Amino acid sequence: MIAVADGPPDLGAPADGPEAWTHRAPSYPVWAEARARAEEVRLALDALEQEQAARRHEHDLLASQLAQLAAPRLEEARLVARLEQEAARRAAPSPAPAAAAAPATAGSPLRLLEPAAVHAERSPWRHLPAVALLALLLPALGGVLLEARDRSVAGPDDLDGLGAPLLGVIPHLRARGR
Repeated sequence: MIAVADGPPDLGAPADGPEAWTHRAPSYPVWAEARARAEEVRLALDALEQEQAARRHEHDLLASQLAQLAAPRLEEARLVARLEQEAARRAAPSPAPAAAAAPATAGSPLRLLEPAAVHAERSPWRHLPAVALLALLLPALGGVLLEARDRSVAGPDDLDGLGAPLLGVIPHLRARGR
């Protein structure tokens, strides 16, 4: 302990080490323990970061090995799909009997239920009679419908049903010489 008569301690004075502060700061042991614990935690954190870096490196190595192993399998799957398409294209022009359906390929979830049917070519003139009949009937039907909807007056006979008086009629004159 410092005597009161000596005055306040000189904090700017050089210290002889951590032990020189024990007589000046009553909480120095608590502070020293906290500092030691912080140093332990820092060392543990450094060790965990090194372990994490090592595991990341191991993960990257395993991922690259997996990619190297998966690349040939992907290429093999692409080649098998291309060969199946080529075989299907070659087999398409020749019609196969319905009873001989192609067996499922190994590893493929798809199978052929029945072969494709090849249709015989049809004549472009097969619809000619129906088209000719429609070409004759449609204009005739159009004329009948137009005549039925016509409400104009052509002569005095068209006015008989109305019951209105007729004042006069302009006769239809024919040209001379005909």
